[in-house]
Amino acid sequence: MKNLNVIEFSPKDKIILNLIRIEDNVINIVERFEFEDINYKNGKILKFSPLKEKLQSELKKFEDLIGQFKNIITIYDKPTIYKKKFILKSKEEKKIRESDIENMMNLIKEAVHKDKKEIIHFFKNEFYLDDKKVSSPVGEKGRNLIGIFTVCAIEKEKINLLNSLFDKKDSLIGLFLSPLILVNGIKDSFSKNFIIEIEKRFTYAILGYDNIPYHIEYFDVGVRDVLRDLSYVLEIPPRDTEEIVYKKGALDSKIFIDPDYPISIEKKVASMRIYEILEMIEKKIKRLSFKFYPEEILLCGEGAKIKNIKEFTKDYFNLPVSIAESIDYKSELKLDNIDIIPVIGAVRSIFEEKEKSSFFSKFFKIFEKIFEWGGKNGQCLWSMAGS
Repeated sequence: MKNLNVIEFSPKDKIILNLIRIEDNVINIVERFEFEDINYKNGKILKFSPLKEKLQSELKKFEDLIGQFKNIITIYDKPTIYKKKFILKSKEEKKIRESDIENMMNLIKEAVHKDKKEIIHFFKNEFYLDDKKVSSPVGEKGRNLIGIFTVCAIEKEKINLLNSLFDKKDSLIGLFLSPLILVNGIKDSFSKNFIIEIEKRFTYAILGYDNIPYHIEYFDVGVRDVLRDLSYVLEIPPRDTEEIVYKKGALDSKIFIDPDYPISIEKKVASMRIYEILEMIEKKIKRLSFKFYPEEILLCGEGAKIKNIKEFTKDYFNLPVSIAESIDYKSELKLDNIDIIPVIGAVRSIFEEKEKSSFFSKFFKIFEKIFEWGGKNGQCLWSMAGS
């Protein structure tokens, strides 16, 4: 049995500790504890030393409770998205190795690091070998290999700051960007659905292709804008508008028929703001460079808790809509699945990375380099170009 702690730097101005126990490949969420600190607001660390002291104190309490564990960080941030295409050319037919793909990825990493960014997620989108699309080129033979990648990165300074919150003994083993890791905690194929995550201050639309997150869109509008609009129009504090949005239900799809349809003012204001978000997503989908025919929409994030938003989104897109659910986990806590999807995603991402860098994987790569890396004077037979 392994103990992990997923630390969420939540956009709700809270830091959440999630105790995960893994046994027989089953993820068990056994504790979820959140705290606030005046030095963490709006997704930013205002004063480093006091926040570190507070975090260390809370981690110590956790350790006294359950024993030693390893930490994973998840953060919400606007990523820089790079889309890169690389071409490997050879004068004669050559067997494709895993190291060839790694060479492509390393060149991308070097380019991203020059921009003072750190890669958080690296997706292999498509491969073409001699103009024929292949799911995996490794082991195949050919002359011309094209690799297309999507890379998501954030400022390197922020990574360094987050890493320095932990001492070496705290065993920080990974840092992940939400909501991109949501894909590891979401049901079904990414080629059949897309995720809409509406958070407090922003909205993500993550669109899939060939079962990977191929396109990510970011919008500077979220639940906070709905609450502020209602607060201004109704002349009540923003906190009072939460009951209207989450409990009473302020969304009404009659607004699709006619923006001037006679509905109550609070319904009109809230519906128009969510309508704006869905309309922006729809416009982006129409301008995609690849064919995208979703079969279902998955809603998650703070906005997924808005009453009637499932029906409202379904009426807008004319597609089945579900509140995103994580799979293959057990929880001793009565939690809303929407809240723990990033946690499940982080844990699964860690497992996937470990599988890719297993001992036997590294062992066979050494033998590949010794016996298969051809060319004169030990030089690679491939020539490389990137864009």
